[in-house]
Amino acid sequence: MNPPYAAALTLSAIVSMVVMIIAWRRRSSAGAVALTVAMLGLTVWAFTYAVRWLSSNQTAQYFWLDATYFGVVITPTAFLILAVQFTSPANKFIQKHLGLFFIEPVVTVLILWTDPWHGLFYAGMQSTGTILNGGVWFWVNVIYSYILLLIALGLLIQAFRNATNLVRKQVGVMVAGMLLPWIGNVIGLTHISPFPELDLTPILFIGSGVMFAQGLFHYRLLDIVPIARHKLVESMSDGVIVLDTQHRIVDINPAAQRIAGLSEIGIGQFADETFMPWTTLSQVLRTETETSTEIQVNQASPQNYEVRISPLEDQHQNLTGRLIILRNITKRMHIDEELRKSEERFRSVVQTATDAIVTADASGKIVTWNRGAVNIFQYSETEILGRPLTLLMPEVYRDKHQAGMQQLATGGEPHIIGQIVKIIGLRKDGVEIPIELVLSKWQSGKEMFFTGIIRDISERQKLEDTLLYQSTHDFLTGLFNRQYFETEIERLQQNRKFPISILMMDVDGLKKINDTLGHSAGDDLLRRLAQVLRDVFRREDLVARIGGDEFVAILPNTNSAMAIQVMQRLKSSIDQNNLNYPAYQTLNLSIGAACRDESSSLDEILKLADQAMYLEKQRKTIG
Repeated sequence: MNPPYAAALTLSAIVSMVVMIIAWRRRSSAGAVALTVAMLGLTVWAFTYAVRWLSSNQTAQYFWLDATYFGVVITPTAFLILAVQFTSPANKFIQKHLGLFFIEPVVTVLILWTDPWHGLFYAGMQSTGTILNGGVWFWVNVIYSYILLLIALGLLIQAFRNATNLVRKQVGVMVAGMLLPWIGNVIGLTHISPFPELDLTPILFIGSGVMFAQGLFHYRLLDIVPIARHKLVESMSDGVIVLDTQHRIVDINPAAQRIAGLSEIGIGQFADETFMPWTTLSQVLRTETETSTEIQVNQASPQNYEVRISPLEDQHQNLTGRLIILRNITKRMHIDEELRKSEERFRSVVQTATDAIVTADASGKIVTWNRGAVNIFQYSETEILGRPLTLLMPEVYRDKHQAGMQQLATGGEPHIIGQIVKIIGLRKDGVEIPIELVLSKWQSGKEMFFTGIIRDISERQKLEDTLLYQSTHDFLTGLFNRQYFETEIERLQQNRKFPISILMMDVDGLKKINDTLGHSAGDDLLRRLAQVLRDVFRREDLVARIGGDEFVAILPNTNSAMAIQVMQRLKSSIDQNNLNYPAYQTLNLSIGAACRDESSSLDEILKLADQAMYLEKQRKTIG
């Protein structure tokens, strides 16, 4: 018996249990269930080890020491699942193969508790103090556990390298929480512990529990899914905020932080809570449709901002979030006030505006042209004055413009007056650019004029396109990603383009290449395959990367015979591609195909194609 040891271990079990309960309450978040199971394992491990140090009977000591393994075996697996779900929440590989990860733990427990019959676990080295040495299966379990922890740490370290500051803190907490007990285990296995009869591993769970509690309460662990940020957002002078469908901030640039007066990044917080001091802004941010409005923020001096909200949608108009652009228009509002005071000041201010301000008469000829217009359209004032507005628009819009001018001549009112419209402008060099136009009509005496304020929104359009592309494409190969593929599967369930064939593809030997040549070589191999797939498949085919080494292609209007021809063409292209590379960089692919007629679902065909692919992979292995 050793009550001080037991007290320390009991404290460790309590800390682990508290973190387990907190994680379970957030079980709807990615990784929460895995963290709950991991902390359950630590709790069982520490508690049963504590009871062992309260036992004076040798038989009881053996029993409770063996009981620790109910917690020991599940902890590494749970930590790996936690790491995968945190770094790749959209990856369903773990969910699909979850049962496989518990085979070794179950076998280990069975072998441990039946050791007196075969000696595979202890090999006659059973101790009443620790389990830090043993037979063949003891070391199998040690190596298996260490491999899982190394993979988990590798995933987290990779995520740390690519993450923002907040997510780096989350990853750091998780790494520290995993490493502490691991260090204790290494100390025990190497027999350098100052307490030879005590396994330090479960005592260090106290530190692990504190680390995970810090992550849960301070860094919003489990509440926030990391997303990639583009440098373009960071460098913009306008404030940029991206909200998800639950009105949580998933991206915010430094300009928006300054506008909101935030000292820390507000990622993961609800917009209502973050912008509560600015009631008007908080209300505007809940707008679901595309809109533009102006608000005033009472800072050291009142500042007026133009708030533009654009829904972010996928290709099928499903709402994925909203993009909010905040532009400080305090200066522009002052300029507008000056414009109302005098024509002379109007001209002076117009020439200093960064937006293009263009005025045309009733016949459509340009009569004023500021420096902003020069910068956007590249025409000098002398080149453009007196010439028709149609020079600034692509050919396809000119007939519509002429119809609008005729409507004016008959006393009609263009519907775009006073509205913010997005159109395409034409620069002097013939390049088409996206612009935003606000058109007003005014009179001077009997003459009618139209003034347009034109903004080049190329930068914003580029940002929107980038965000949409990132949400639907795999960053490594440029092919569609799993999220987009699953969306398309749902849509094609109702599609009438029968027959539809599906090809499942798996890269053979990718892990070996990663292990022997490095992950950069593995990435190069995947990019090679992606290019081959682009060359082989049609534009109307959907090709996606749905896993680390798994790819899929959906072929509309393709029967079984045609699918076989495509497979043969793909294999031939791979063989041709391999001629350009040495043998150790050979690209090998296992392919399975299945075809859908009107009586079967795509899910069934997908499973059949997957089964066919795995059969081919097994044949290669046996062969």
